[in-house]
Amino acid sequence: MINYKIKDAEFIFSKGRLGFQTVIESFENAKYINVVTYSLSAREDFLIELLHKATIDGIPVKIITNIPGRFNEYFSERNKEKSKKNINAYLDKLNPNKFHQLLSTWFNFSNHSKIVMTDQIAYVGSANYSNLSGENYESGIISRDNGFINHLVREVIPEIESTSLNYFYSKQNEILLDCIIDLLSIEDYIQRVLTDLSKTSYYVTGKNYETGKEFNDCKGSDYDLRWNRLSSVAGVLDFFKDHMDSCYLIDGSEEMEKFKREYKLRVINIQRKVNNICLKLRETLSFNETEFAMEMFERNRVESQIEDRTSEYISFLQDLSYEEKILSKYDLKKDLIFLLDSIVEYLDAICWAKKRIKNFIESDNRTNTEIDNTLTSENKC
Repeated sequence: MINYKIKDAEFIFSKGRLGFQTVIESFENAKYINVVTYSLSAREDFLIELLHKATIDGIPVKIITNIPGRFNEYFSERNKEKSKKNINAYLDKLNPNKFHQLLSTWFNFSNHSKIVMTDQIAYVGSANYSNLSGENYESGIISRDNGFINHLVREVIPEIESTSLNYFYSKQNEILLDCIIDLLSIEDYIQRVLTDLSKTSYYVTGKNYETGKEFNDCKGSDYDLRWNRLSSVAGVLDFFKDHMDSCYLIDGSEEMEKFKREYKLRVINIQRKVNNICLKLRETLSFNETEFAMEMFERNRVESQIEDRTSEYISFLQDLSYEEKILSKYDLKKDLIFLLDSIVEYLDAICWAKKRIKNFIESDNRTNTEIDNTLTSENKC
């Protein structure tokens, strides 16, 4: 048994409306969506369409469901055929290839729990992820407690998943789906970095590289924060390169191995460019106006000036140091454009990698044969 005390929760008792309505209204702003349910709607409905739309928008979705009508044993061919229809309906409805390879589908035949959640809000209760739930009396809780949400993601869902069957027969496809989700996270972060740098350097480069995504702490005009983030770009890309190296430790075909080598070479090449330019930018951006003014003051110290015109001379040096700082940034125009273009190149590499991974998944569409237990041994082969 797993226990957790929730700090922030609201009890929901519903009929005539989905108890998790507030959660599905937040789907479009989610970083991920998780659904744990006993059953889904018998036919295509708006709830499945919401998940489909989310994957179109690049939001990864995980579903863990039972299949009502699937039994451990069958005592007649009629019951077996009826179960087979239900199983095939679920396999067809939840085929990851229909969801742009952003749906991770799992089946758990002892699951009766119900969870509908995003990274911001969670529903836990009696309602299945089905439009029929709106017609029944259902009860549950809705919580925005970050600790509880993390608990569901790190403890509860992995526990259910550990005894579940993945949609695909190939273990590699399961790993590749996770790789696509990792790439999406990387892509999202780098897009925000690119917008960050574009806004900060626009007055120097005159070029707009904005992606439509940005960090919440940079919606104003906090240029210092943006420039400081610039200094960590190389480190961020280093981290993600290492992360992707670990993701691709997959024993695959010769074509898969070739893809891994190509991806690594692309990333290393871009990484080298970004590291070199960031080192140069760090040196320029560390320019200190006060230190520059004092150095000039000491270097050009003249006794007569010191005695009669010290304040005027210091003011002149302050203006000079400010102009020097501005000029140094304008001198960086080519370097900044090169940096921004390199980040765009990195995003292109991610896009290329996602497409290649999807092709690998589509090339092996074998469904996990343990899901449909109505098949004979001959049929499974």
